[in-house]
Amino acid sequence: MAAVLALAFGAAACSGDDDTTEPPPVFTPAGDGSESLADPGTTLLPPVPSDPPEIEGPSLAEFAVPCGVDAEPTAANGPGVDAEAIRLATGSDEGGRFAGRSGATMPDAVLAMAEHCNTLGGLAGRVIRVEAYDAAVTEVPDVAARQCAETFALVGYGYLQESLGTETWNACDLPRFEGWPSALLDAEPLPLLAHRVAAVSDERALSVVVVMPETTAGRSEAEAAQIALVAAGFTVVAVEFYSPAVEVDWAAMSERIDRTGAGLVHLSGSCRAATMPLVAAGGVDGPTVVADVSSYDDTCRADAAALGVPVDKVLLQLPFLPIEDGDDAPVTQAFVEILETYAAAPTGDALLAGAAFWEFAVAVDACRSEEVNRDCLDDRRADEWNGAGLYPVAADTRCRVVVTLDEGGFQRVLPAEPGRFSCPEG
Repeated sequence: MAAVLALAFGAAACSGDDDTTEPPPVFTPAGDGSESLADPGTTLLPPVPSDPPEIEGPSLAEFAVPCGVDAEPTAANGPGVDAEAIRLATGSDEGGRFAGRSGATMPDAVLAMAEHCNTLGGLAGRVIRVEAYDAAVTEVPDVAARQCAETFALVGYGYLQESLGTETWNACDLPRFEGWPSALLDAEPLPLLAHRVAAVSDERALSVVVVMPETTAGRSEAEAAQIALVAAGFTVVAVEFYSPAVEVDWAAMSERIDRTGAGLVHLSGSCRAATMPLVAAGGVDGPTVVADVSSYDDTCRADAAALGVPVDKVLLQLPFLPIEDGDDAPVTQAFVEILETYAAAPTGDALLAGAAFWEFAVAVDACRSEEVNRDCLDDRRADEWNGAGLYPVAADTRCRVVVTLDEGGFQRVLPAEPGRFSCPEG
């Protein structure tokens, strides 16, 4: 994964100083243990008190970004943090051979937000460096051990088998800021807005097949989905699990789904790895697929065109206002502007990973009056986090926007008016 945009601070102070030693790179693809860069010239010098921010107005829509040059950097202690830099971890399963290529856009999103923060002068008087660890689905335990030893916190990550690293992370007290926040995405009862949209247009959609990755979290999510669907008057006729680590026979799964007579599939997975292959296998006569935020990705449109997929068979439930809302979604647009500035894809996963970075940044900033360490970071994290304004606060986590895929991209379905959410009663 290539690093983006070489940035430097303190150029005037450093000019003519032939003995200056360049610091480590701001971004390293750390999945293979390598410290090398695709572009070895990409470096970022730490901010110093005399450095003015390179851009004005350190804000993200209405959210005050906690970045800037501090005259007196606060004390710090622990792995991944010193007087000059904070080294954070992020990662995905990009190296998974098949359906495990989840969260692939998350590391670049965290990097983009870190770069934006660094252009404002850094965080708590320090430059932020980002290490991306590719767990490739099955390597979470090894990755977790390295993150404990090498970094200060784990931020905006997307590992399908996250549970495999929990014991290691807990043992070293590594603070974790989820890319897929459970408080938002696992809200109970499960929002079923898109399911109801499908049922209105096709009575067959009252019969549902639940399709989940074969992971601990996937099994838990499948159980929660069945309970919520049945309580809402749907009939769950089958549950299918797919392995994220081996090639999936989507055609065979589609045939099994077809035999149930179900008109709706409740699916968890990325667009390229799961949603498009399943919809393509079902074809025009296949069921409508309700997918999650990981399928909010422009690759859906390209893949649909390449595969001849009936795009109206896809419905997504988003916990944030979609990019297509334009000026009616100012926070989303502010996130997208930063992502695109640093060549990061503005996907649903990227937006959530970016929001996780700002949760981390707020916690670090809150520790400035004490010592920047892991214990303080966990103690000072927000009780309720709204993604820097990207999504509703915890009390309203059931609020969603339903979109569908059309030939031009994603189209808002519910509610029809841009800039608004639909919130189920109760």
